[in-house]
Amino acid sequence: MINLIVNAIEAMGGAGDRPHELTIVSGTDDANEVFVEVQDTGPGYDPADIDRLFESFYTTKPAGIGMGLAISRSIVEAHGGRLWGDVQRAPGRCLFVEAAGRRPEVAGPGVLAYLAVNT
Repeated sequence: MINLIVNAIEAMGGAGDRPHELTIVSGTDDANEVFVEVQDTGPGYDPADIDRLFESFYTTKPAGIGMGLAISRSIVEAHGGRLWGDVQRAPGRCLFVEAAGRRPEVAGPGVLAYLAVNT
């Protein structure tokens, strides 16, 4: 999760004059699986490259080495989850993490947490 958040913050450095917003939402989906969604208002990525985002040594950063998302995905998958990207309607990136297993019953229904940071 830290890598996804740091990537989002760094990406917003190239957002120009528009607001820098990092949004993190967690909750449960229709199958009662826990998910976390990380959105930013950075420059985003080319939809044609969405399948390459998680390849080793693929990067969109000038000083990046292209290992962060590949490692993040392998960790999530090693625990039975999924990590993927999607193209947003607004500027920026949107990455999703879905955890294996069911949400804790003590958490209650609906959204578990919502965090929005404006910089």
